[in-house]
Amino acid sequence: MRKAALALFGAVSFGLFALPPNRLVFPISPEPVYERMARPTPGAAAQAAAMVSAATSTLAASPAATSTLAASPAATSTQGFAASPGTSTAQGPGVLVAGLQVRPFSVDDFENRALVLAWHTFLGKPQFDTDFTLAEFAAQLDAIRALGYSFPTVDDFLSGNIRGRKNVIVTIDDGNHSVPAAIRQVLLPRGIIPTLFVYPAVLGTTFFSMTDTQLAAFVAEGIPAGAHGYHHLRVTESLYRESPREFMDEIFKSKARAEALSKSSILAYAYPYGALSPRTEVELAKAGFAAAFAVRPGFVFADKRLDELYDLPRLVVLRSAWKDILALLARNAAGGADGDAGADQAPGDSSR
Repeated sequence: MRKAALALFGAVSFGLFALPPNRLVFPISPEPVYERMARPTPGAAAQAAAMVSAATSTLAASPAATSTLAASPAATSTQGFAASPGTSTAQGPGVLVAGLQVRPFSVDDFENRALVLAWHTFLGKPQFDTDFTLAEFAAQLDAIRALGYSFPTVDDFLSGNIRGRKNVIVTIDDGNHSVPAAIRQVLLPRGIIPTLFVYPAVLGTTFFSMTDTQLAAFVAEGIPAGAHGYHHLRVTESLYRESPREFMDEIFKSKARAEALSKSSILAYAYPYGALSPRTEVELAKAGFAAAFAVRPGFVFADKRLDELYDLPRLVVLRSAWKDILALLARNAAGGADGDAGADQAPGDSSR
């Protein structure tokens, strides 16, 4: 039912994530990015789907329950249903079916959302599509803020602390040596807290990366870290077949080492190159990750019933697509149902 609700949310949109024909983008990964619609969802998401299925089956078989639903305008006027453990009395709109409290989605459930953006390096090398100068980065953030956006963190998202539709979550991938200057000179003076997705194999061991000491210092100051693989390999079924150990290292060793380096708990994962598989999602849940970010268009929501927690949407900020990303943010800021999402392509829908 969650997917049906999200499909309807997209169906009533006016192409928030649409691109002009000459602005189509493509993944750089040579293998297809994981097909999302034909897979099981692990963990709580699968449990919720099963609960909804059981509840709706009971509704179909129960005239009494159907009558109760028909008598509830709040229940019948909404876009979908989600189930949670209930008691013998209903709390709020909805109906009680087979011991489950069935509560309809409301407009507010879709309103409280954020767009997650991913930056990479700040070296001032315009020949690289993912690179920006510090001045360009500052101008991008100022332009986003001028549209009325707030900047919650990944931790805010995980705790459900997202209010309204004008929210951008700033993430930075890979731990390049240019990142500390971006944090000190651009982000912190603006009161913006990024999440740093790092792959531990390079931290403090290569000339192009920040050091493990820098990472630990930032985390101690309240800047969260996330995992981005161990060697930044594509955690796909192909990798698992070729090397199960490397596949598991990209998940379990990545988490353990990132936690040791940052001296913090690591709950969020960003897929290297945006590549994933059903097995990856299952193993991430086993490893103790609470969420994982892919590279695809869409919002994350305060209401976790609306999120695919191990396949969350995120856009890569590209030099070639920045104007389109800003236009996307402007359309979303402009309003409500006229700016809702759900198309298949977006600026920055490019795996890195």
